[in-house]
Amino acid sequence: GGSSRYEEMMYGEGQAALNEVVKTQRIRMIDVWVLGPLMLYAAHLLPKRHELTRVALAGTGIATIVYNWRNYKRVEGAG
Repeated sequence: GGSSRYEEMMYGEGQAALNEVVKTQRIRMIDVWVLGPLMLYAAHLLPKRHELTRVALAGTGIATIVYNWRNYKRVEGAG
């Protein structure tokens, strides 16, 4: 993974891999609770004449939330 040599030396490869999972899970929660909702809010702010952009942005926001939530739950269930 993307773990540092320092982490591998200090904690071993297993702990370094676990640290990567923790970081990835935090990013997923940011995507679920911040990025996705911001995309939905931004779509709401767009004027009606940009309907295609609004729908695309809202759809992407919803997909971001659903995709990251499912992956979060899948990894949590495997742990």
